[in-house]
Amino acid sequence: MRLELVEQRLSDHKLKIEEQSRFMDMLSHELKTPLSVMQITLDTVDLPAIKRARLDRAANSMLDIIDRCRLSSQIEENRVRLPPSFLILRS
Repeated sequence: MRLELVEQRLSDHKLKIEEQSRFMDMLSHELKTPLSVMQITLDTVDLPAIKRARLDRAANSMLDIIDRCRLSSQIEENRVRLPPSFLILRS
């Protein structure tokens, strides 16, 4: 009986992780698509350099946040292995 309970909990946990993964993939797509459209539109508009730089930084910041969230999710799911050079150890 206990083994069945553990197996059921493991199955439930795997299902939850899969659902979270699908959600993160969908959310990433839904957020990145309008940002890409905005960036393409900005390329066609004549703006002062300072305003253009500010808008580029804002869009890139949002894209970075989306990428970090997605990477975090992938690491939790063991879908990504970080190379040792990625880690910075401090004493």
